[in-house]
Parts: sequence; structure tokens; C-alpha cells
Amino acid sequence: MRIPSDPAGPRSCRIVFHGAGPAGPGWVNFSLVEAARRAGADVFPPSFGWMLPLLFSRLCGRPEAVSLFGYSRGGASAVRLARFLARRRVRVALLYLIDPVTIWGETLALSL
Repeated sequence: MRIPSDPAGPRSCRIVFHGAGPAGPGWVNFSLVEAARRAGADVFPPSFGWMLPLLFSRLCGRPEAVSLFGYSRGGASAVRLARFLARRRVRVALLYLIDPVTIWGETLALSL
């Protein structure tokens, strides 16, 4: 997987949520985490999606744009963070989801 060097401009923030499964060698999450870190992204497990809005300003300051990636259950966390950012008028330049999974049949609506 190749992530563009700077898809959202000079003051962008890249956040990746991996899936809920194992993140050790040989697993999909491991490959995703390694690729994201090489691309300069901050990587989190999907459960961190509930806490990240509280810590976002410490993590990224006030970026011009944010690029979000979510795999599996991390997809729901990426959408949740995108909604939070949209309410605060932070531009989400990229929302990339692969096989997003929700819990308890929750609808994953993309309208921000």
C-alpha cells in the first residue's frame, strides 16, 4: 500500500485506525500499521476512536486538513472522528475506509 506523501497540504494531519484483530507480524493489521507509520501517520486501535476527539488538538493542533483511514472496526472510528471534525469546521480532505464494520447493527452513514 502506498500513501501519497502529502495528500492534504502542508499542515495536514494523518490518522489511521486499524482493525480490532491482532496487530502482530503476519496479520493484516500489522502490515497496515507499518505502512501508515512509514507514511508519517498516527496509528490507533479502533477503540481509541471514542477518546481521540478529546485529544485531537494535542495530537494535531489546528491543521488545515485531516486525512483519515479506517480498516474494519477502525472504519467506524474514522467516520466518528470525521463527524467530530466537521462540527468543528476542520476540513477532512480524505476519508478512506476499507471493509468498515459496525457493532450491534449500527448504521454507518457518511453524511457529515
